[in-house]
Amino acid sequence: MPTQKEVYRELLKIGGLGVLSFEDLPQLSDQRKRVFLYLIDGRWHPGPQIVRVAGGSEGLRRLRELREIPWLTIVRRRSDIDHRIFEYRMRVVRPPIRDQIDDVSHGT
Repeated sequence: MPTQKEVYRELLKIGGLGVLSFEDLPQLSDQRKRVFLYLIDGRWHPGPQIVRVAGGSEGLRRLRELREIPWLTIVRRRSDIDHRIFEYRMRVVRPPIRDQIDDVSHGT
């Protein structure tokens, strides 16, 4: 799991202050927060590892929930190593307005 400093660094890369801060993360469910923090680096991550990071069989469901955030996109591809496994990457589409962050953190 990334440190607070690493999360701040990654948050700055995806849009800076006002987008999402470390303090906003407790408002996400624990599993969704773990998936978000794992994917925040923007790299490709295999589905089975996302499930392990989430701490249960619902890891890919938490990933799909992150797709509901209007300023994030989750892309999927088949693994080069094993074509039966999908890899996922999280990207910021555009900086959100503050109301969108409040909507997401309150589960609407």
